[in-house]
Amino acid sequence: MMTPEGAQRVLDYRVFRHNFQRFPIHDKKLRAKYERWRALIRKNRDDSILCGQANHFASQFRKIDKWWGNYQYIWEEYFAL
Repeated sequence: MMTPEGAQRVLDYRVFRHNFQRFPIHDKKLRAKYERWRALIRKNRDDSILCGQANHFASQFRKIDKWWGNYQYIWEEYFAL
């Protein structure tokens, strides 16, 4: 931490750890939204706008799984003790 490179490394670690810890929170929020959407779909099966959101949720789940996996790989490769 005595050099600019060392300080940058510590800062990168802190930011990475913060982002990595946010994945479970984001995942829970996304799953709660998905469950609310499923309840709306059960009540309004004919609503085309609601039905179209299925692709949105599928895309979001794929993205979070991919990014979370990448973060886990980097964490285990470079930061885990």
